[in-house]
Amino acid sequence: MKKIFLSRICRVFSLFVILTVLISFSSGPPAGNTGAPGDGTCGGCHGGGSQTGTVDITGILDVDNPIIANKTYNVDVCITLLSGSSPRAGFQFVALDGNTSTSGSIGTISNLGTNVGTTTSGSREYVQHSGGENTYSAGKLTYSFDWTAPATAVDDISFYVAANIANGSGTGGDLIVFDSDQSITLPVDLVEFKATDNSDGRVLLKWITASELNSDYFEILRSEDGIDFYSIANVDAQGFSNEIFEYKYVDENAITNRNSYYRLKQLDIDGQYAFSDIETVQAQQFDNSYLNIFPNPANRNGCLFIDYFSNEDLPNSKYSIQDIFGNTIIHDAQLDSGVNKGFNKIVVDIKEVPAGQYVLLISNNNRLLQSKSFIVGN
Repeated sequence: MKKIFLSRICRVFSLFVILTVLISFSSGPPAGNTGAPGDGTCGGCHGGGSQTGTVDITGILDVDNPIIANKTYNVDVCITLLSGSSPRAGFQFVALDGNTSTSGSIGTISNLGTNVGTTTSGSREYVQHSGGENTYSAGKLTYSFDWTAPATAVDDISFYVAANIANGSGTGGDLIVFDSDQSITLPVDLVEFKATDNSDGRVLLKWITASELNSDYFEILRSEDGIDFYSIANVDAQGFSNEIFEYKYVDENAITNRNSYYRLKQLDIDGQYAFSDIETVQAQQFDNSYLNIFPNPANRNGCLFIDYFSNEDLPNSKYSIQDIFGNTIIHDAQLDSGVNKGFNKIVVDIKEVPAGQYVLLISNNNRLLQSKSFIVGN
């Protein structure tokens, strides 16, 4: 009778241990098991499985490298089952300021997805499965959350993740897999980049570096909408420097009388590169040129006769016609002989322009020179 009683106690105790392991694992692993420097792994309790698989961190360094300060990244931890059987999988992730055993966490975690939680140990905050594990779909499962970079740029950030591709027994036969990424170290420590209106149709670009390592050159990029950028100049870098250095460049053909956008592309000798923040500026053009249109109203079957006085030779001058709603009727049509310094007579054919109210714009190399309203009669 006594032996039977003890046997039942052992069975109950064994069942309690197995359930505790399963419940503990599904609610989240112990902190500090990502495989990062100073962390352990889950291999002591989980392993020996015949299944194969991978884990990947996506949404950070595959989007920006180096990382942009104060930007929020939508992170996915993607676990893939390549072969074997696994009903579920869990994970643990950490972002470190540096890559040593004493490095603490960096950045801010938010917007936790399904079955995702956080835990801390010392100076490190971990993101991990919590409250259960996600299930596979076509051999893949994903855990999602947001990670926001620090407000001040940091070059050396390391990301580590470990995943347990489990067989569901709670007693081994699992597969532990790892992934890690490190942000690149910038060749240039850029402390300032400014674009300033010179009030003469030009833009002054100024940037300051605190140090440079293997830096090759800066490419100056300009945009008319803040989205599509194109190169306007290259400026040689210092190469190697531990001192503050100031660069200047004047955009002689700036976009005038409306917003334009500038950014730097920093390139090092090995081909790595990074972008600066975007600077917005509106270059003003003041001169004593004038524009006169006649007849006004104009005959829709005729021509516009334009008197234009210019302070300089402008061989690349073009004209555009827009309606009062901003729709372009004629876009950047080349003036036959450009604009010469002094008095110019220009003739514009408006036979294809419907009756209505319009604005004539004269520009040169994307710089708006003058504009004038006019009417086309019936």
